[in-house]
Amino acid sequence: MWNLNTTDVAEQEQERKPWQPVPKGTYKVIFNKFEIEEPRVSAKGATYRGVKVSAQILEGDHAQMIVSDYVIVEHSTSEIAQNIGQQFVKKLVIATSADPNMDESKVGQLLNVPVMIRVDVESGREYTDAQGETQKYPDRNRIRDVKPIDSLEDLLSGNASSKPKPAAEAGAKSAPSWMD
Repeated sequence: MWNLNTTDVAEQEQERKPWQPVPKGTYKVIFNKFEIEEPRVSAKGATYRGVKVSAQILEGDHAQMIVSDYVIVEHSTSEIAQNIGQQFVKKLVIATSADPNMDESKVGQLLNVPVMIRVDVESGREYTDAQGETQKYPDRNRIRDVKPIDSLEDLLSGNASSKPKPAAEAGAKSAPSWMD
């Protein structure tokens, strides 16, 4: 039978701590969100396009927690930001063994496949609010790298293989077609 005592719910709400980013480290995850945005124009006039990603941690002390990030994949004035974002997507395609020639309608291939990610914690930036007071955004996680599960396990066990992924064997590109 279910316990519908609302006092328990109120106590649980009081016990919750504010959201905190997961500590810097390497985590086994599945990506559960890969949302490609429409192109936007920044306040400085640059055109850019990004991808919102979220991954759920599968093991350890932080199992079930979600790590989210925003990755720029096209930018009219920052080739560096664009290259970083495109490299992230390429690594995710390789790590999930997704079709490197997929179009935007097939990004589901990147979801629910266990991979390893390296996470950093980025300090929150300061900003000035509407009243002219300095505030600080909260710290947040940044996903810095994506690797296939087998490559990390092989590396840790000393059985690293130089066997290429099928896409690499076929000479296929590792970037999805929508990033051309």
